[in-house]
Amino acid sequence: MRSKINTLADFHDAPFERKIVLSCPPEHMEKKLRAVTRAGKQVIDVTRIEAGDVVTLSAQSSLPKFNKPSLVLTVGGGLFDKAFEQQLLGREAGESFTAQAQDTPVEVTVRTVRRTVFPEPSDELAKKYAETHDGFDGVETLEQYKARVTDAYLEEAHREAYYETLRQVVVYVLSHTDFDFDESEIEEQYQEELKAAAESLKEQGIDTPLDDMSDEECRKRFGYESIAALKEDMHNGCEEMIATMLYSAALQGVDPADIDPETFDGYNFAPVEDYLKQELEFQEVR
Repeated sequence: MRSKINTLADFHDAPFERKIVLSCPPEHMEKKLRAVTRAGKQVIDVTRIEAGDVVTLSAQSSLPKFNKPSLVLTVGGGLFDKAFEQQLLGREAGESFTAQAQDTPVEVTVRTVRRTVFPEPSDELAKKYAETHDGFDGVETLEQYKARVTDAYLEEAHREAYYETLRQVVVYVLSHTDFDFDESEIEEQYQEELKAAAESLKEQGIDTPLDDMSDEECRKRFGYESIAALKEDMHNGCEEMIATMLYSAALQGVDPADIDPETFDGYNFAPVEDYLKQELEFQEVR
């Protein structure tokens, strides 16, 4: 590589939270318990509409969407019409009333209200679920299942928190290091990225070069406001990639001139990782 580092920032100076408290959120456990009870779920007819109920309506309106003799929708999901669905809450089967949709009256009759109900989680259901799903070997009770779910969540949360802290430290060092970039090297990498983008487009059946693509198409395909914004981000990404490789080389004691970008591991931050393993304190709340 032709780029190099003038002054390397010290990763020991990077600020980060050293004590990290981890816990399994109730909503995650609830979702996992729902998986256990799903096999025993039942659909029952109820009288009063609540969020999540599936209703069958007859609707009359000048709006085609709201003018149907049999309209089936899930209340509260917002997939049909959020404002209209909100007006159904609390209504009862057999009730007729006038709702509003797009400032237009809709004559509604509630024909049926159906609700999916789940049994209470139990040792039997937990054991049955564990027998057919990976990661639950030996689980025979509900408490064992919950413990296994908690362990798995905390393990993943621990990993994510660790690598997020590593990312923060690397970002700090890159932003505080004085790099001497070779602009031609960045341009070479940028051109490679443009070629890769063109090849990706061709694989999707798109032959339009980036330079000929409209900003509207760019927003649709890449999520950027314009081709110029996309190219700027790609160019910045090339500079960041080279900076990351230089930083990794410095940590490994490798001369940048000896780096082959095709084979060099530019994401080897072993000294930083060893430092974080000493500094980070994880507290698990169960």
